[in-house]
Amino acid sequence: MRLFLPHDLLRHRFKRWSAGLCVALSLAIASGCGKDQGYSGPPLAEQLDANDAPTSPPGAPRDPTAAPAQASHAEQASAVAQAFSDKPILPDQFRRGDIQFSAGGFVKRPPLAPPPRSEPAAPAGPYLAQPAPRPTQPFAGRTELASFDHSPFPFNGSRPNADGPFFSVREQGRLGHRTSSGRVYWAHESYNERRSLLHVPEGFDPDRPSVLVLFFHGHRARLERDIRDRYLIADQITASGMNAVVVAPQFAVEANDSSIGRFWEAGFMKLYLDEAAQKLARMMGRSDKRPAFERMPIVVVGYSGGFEPAGQALTNSGVRERIRGVVLLDAAYGRFDAFAQWMQTTPQGFFVSAYTSSTARGNRHLMEAAIEAGQSPRTQMPSQLKPGARIFLSVPVSHESYVTQAWAPYPLADLLRRLPDLPQRKNAEPQATSSVPTRARN
Repeated sequence: MRLFLPHDLLRHRFKRWSAGLCVALSLAIASGCGKDQGYSGPPLAEQLDANDAPTSPPGAPRDPTAAPAQASHAEQASAVAQAFSDKPILPDQFRRGDIQFSAGGFVKRPPLAPPPRSEPAAPAGPYLAQPAPRPTQPFAGRTELASFDHSPFPFNGSRPNADGPFFSVREQGRLGHRTSSGRVYWAHESYNERRSLLHVPEGFDPDRPSVLVLFFHGHRARLERDIRDRYLIADQITASGMNAVVVAPQFAVEANDSSIGRFWEAGFMKLYLDEAAQKLARMMGRSDKRPAFERMPIVVVGYSGGFEPAGQALTNSGVRERIRGVVLLDAAYGRFDAFAQWMQTTPQGFFVSAYTSSTARGNRHLMEAAIEAGQSPRTQMPSQLKPGARIFLSVPVSHESYVTQAWAPYPLADLLRRLPDLPQRKNAEPQATSSVPTRARN
């Protein structure tokens, strides 16, 4: 049987249903959208036309002269609930924004918990590739006889102020050099050694104040037999306990000759010492410390015929500005002008010359040069070798033993201890030097 509702009731029912739906959508937009977008006006429900809300019971005629009535929020929610209570076509509840709509009305749901924040990944950068800090364990010490590309020999040039090539003698396919005494030494026997002695003592630290001892041997010397085993150069540096390293090149092998080969070339000694810096850093396993070795102050030590390279170091070697001091061990045989000029122009550097009767005359010449420059030479070793010291020591011991027994046993070790601002190596104690090992006396 088909049921027809009265016309007025059907129209009023439809009006209530549409009004409720409009209110719901308006509130959803006002609360969920308008709020997020900064809406600050009155609630949208208050802007609805009051004519849209029923003001009389169902079926009652509407009074066109009546004033519009405002529905409260609770009344509007109740109206919506009644309108949708018997309408199964709508879901029980749905959500929009932070408003939950249900048959019981509108409630503000609690905000959702923010998603867990993970720690941001470390930004990529060059520092990520830096090596780990190096262990602080002191260096264990090492000595090498290392071959050099920038060695004094072989040499194919000419001696300064000399006519003709250095190797002026040719015989049976061999090249030879004739010394001022007339003796001939062959290139492949005496002028072909590329090795130098390098020593870094235990506990040496290139980051602390330090010096590089540049040792120049005399006549008839070999690296192993003399520089290492008879002069005990590396042992003296270690025994000093001070923060120093040593470099000692080989010149003419077992020859009565003070020739220095490529060291005569302007700036070549710097190339040699730059290569030495690379090798010293490698010996320590610290290639990054090469610049420290390249800048390290130098103490030049010349023994006997080593006066020639010592004098050259003070002229156009390329390392003159790095030289902190000069030590001559019975070596004042020549290059007086170079030594005198350095003393006159380098007041901050120290100069020590120990001598026997064979070099007494040369030392008197150097003392006079110091006095003419207004300096005050001393004839005793001071407790500290301060800048500007000019020391001349007459020590009548055997010339052959001068490197190990000059003014004191182990004179190089003794000298390093007298440098006022040179620190002691880590975990190193100066060794007693009252006696010299037997092998040094041979």
